[in-house]
Amino acid sequence: MKPSPFRALLLLLLALAAGCASSGPGHIVYAGGNGLTFNTAVIITRSKTLDQGFAAEQTWLNNHFPGYTQTGQMFVPLGDRRFDVIDFTTADGQHLHAYFDVTEVIRPPGGS
Repeated sequence: MKPSPFRALLLLLLALAAGCASSGPGHIVYAGGNGLTFNTAVIITRSKTLDQGFAAEQTWLNNHFPGYTQTGQMFVPLGDRRFDVIDFTTADGQHLHAYFDVTEVIRPPGGS
């Protein structure tokens, strides 16, 4: 039985996806809410470096607001939590803020 081109393409795509999952922010875990307020901030976990944490923010924004343009950024300590607030304009011109809880991103390994 000759393998179908569709099956070959599917296997190739699965192999590529498996390779991508092991690098970059692929192992990042997003938790929390919709990211539109401090109380519903997107919690970024399992980042091994600051660069991965910042890349994770950009990935989340790209996935939720395709075509957005970043217009500002501010670090906000609030109690025992640390937030990165990104100002941006959506593709349709709406100005919004995305709130990311980056406490685990900036905390040193083994730190409290």
